[in-house]
Amino acid sequence: MGAVFIGVRHHSPACARLVRETIEALRPAHVLVEGPADVNDRLDELLLGHELPIAIFTYHRDGGRAHASWTPFCDHSPEWVALTAGREAGARVSFIDLPAWHPAFSDRGNRYADAELRYAEVVDRLCREFAVDNVDALWDHLVEVADPTGLAERLTAYFDLVRGDTAAGEADTAREAHMAEWVRAAVADAGDRPVLVVTGGFHTPALRALTAATSSGPAAPDPTTSSPT
Repeated sequence: MGAVFIGVRHHSPACARLVRETIEALRPAHVLVEGPADVNDRLDELLLGHELPIAIFTYHRDGGRAHASWTPFCDHSPEWVALTAGREAGARVSFIDLPAWHPAFSDRGNRYADAELRYAEVVDRLCREFAVDNVDALWDHLVEVADPTGLAERLTAYFDLVRGDTAAGEADTAREAHMAEWVRAAVADAGDRPVLVVTGGFHTPALRALTAATSSGPAAPDPTTSSPT
């Protein structure tokens, strides 16, 4: 069946509901989530039943740099719902993004921080068109308080427009190349069952394009092969 992509805004209740509904309807073989792939072998610990909010804390230090960052989750985080609802549905759940210590995250302390500054021009244009004051009001108008019917299509249109007007930097392209490897591997492994991919919406159009006409081997990449020394 291939991959089904849901582009989300981090910590969006409406996106979290859509993720859960999609998992319940699709019963996917794999649920792939934007998050640090080097944590996959400890997902059982992450999903022990902690009281939310919680976060994965990552600290890296070597001779050239030191870097600390967080991967935060709350009840209405689409990524958290993808992990927990995916497990409940019997899917194999995996983080698929680069580890937090990777240089692509050298300027980021919060993996799930919103990225509107990267596409301010198109967001400003949409705010003027919909007569709202800022990106949060725009998002509420289009997503959170809107009729949930057609939400998946609205999200696709919104993020396609945003990404279409925005040039990705080297960090984004490195992350997307890594995530695309996971998607291709999961699709090959899943056979005729679907694979659900939940990532920040800015990355979703690129992941669709990267995985549209390619294939990979049956096993997901091993993040430990690129671990820091």
